[in-house]
Amino acid sequence: MIVDGAAGTLLLDGLIEAVRTPLGNYSWQGIMRPEIIPGAIGRDAKVIGAAYLPLHANFAPGHASFLKPGRG
Repeated sequence: MIVDGAAGTLLLDGLIEAVRTPLGNYSWQGIMRPEIIPGAIGRDAKVIGAAYLPLHANFAPGHASFLKPGRG
């Protein structure tokens, strides 16, 4: 997960740590624990992320693509 935005580095680092800490309370056996890193885009991150949403919604494969016929 990438955390980014117009907030200052100190605030972003605090937010990242506030997310990382509770993740240590979960059992990650059998699944990959998400890596949480700071982004490098800055204040344009929300605009780029918002522009990506319709692209993802219209062109990403649907969940049904990953299911075997008769199981979903």
